[in-house]
Amino acid sequence: MKIQDFKIKPQLVEITLDSIDLVEKYGEPITFHMYDHIDLTSYFKFFKAQGEADATVLNELIKNIILNDKGKPVIDVEHELPIDIFAASVVAVAEHLGKSVTKNSTSVETGTQP
Repeated sequence: MKIQDFKIKPQLVEITLDSIDLVEKYGEPITFHMYDHIDLTSYFKFFKAQGEADATVLNELIKNIILNDKGKPVIDVEHELPIDIFAASVVAVAEHLGKSVTKNSTSVETGTQP
């Protein structure tokens, strides 16, 4: 099999924030969009910033990850998100990126597909 058989084109996916607290406070689930895969540099920076609670780096990265349904950033110089929605979004992004594994990926330890 050739490596080019594994190339992917990131797709815009919808993420739903539907925790009881958010739905109770805002009246309904909240949705945003993100690409199902991000570049490797951003991927590692995101998880490092999250682990180190580096709010500056995390804020800059998340501005490019949380998108509207047209693929445009939601957060910009003039607009921020309420902290509860921002925090829930960071968790949802981490969960989604943590699941970003291709069908053809093979576990290094076991040599089997996930």
